[in-house]
Amino acid sequence: MSFLASTVHPARRRGVEHALDAYRVVEKRLGESTFVAGSKMSVADIHLFRLFWRFRNSANLAPRTLPLLEAFRCGHPNARPFQFCGDSR
Repeated sequence: MSFLASTVHPARRRGVEHALDAYRVVEKRLGESTFVAGSKMSVADIHLFRLFWRFRNSANLAPRTLPLLEAFRCGHPNARPFQFCGDSR
């Protein structure tokens, strides 16, 4: 949660590329674990995905830019490999 508050949340103010770098760190973590803080969903996941969807929509990201974060929108956070569910913006 601290990383989200100190790095991911303020990253948007520094530009899209800086924010993408922060979300890539999160993406790497999601590749190692089902959820941000381990095997169970926590408040950190809720905060992350709220931030991510706001960023994703405002930055107009191409589909599959951050596929593990996108997978939560599809409703299968536990699926491996993640399946892309399309761009429903």
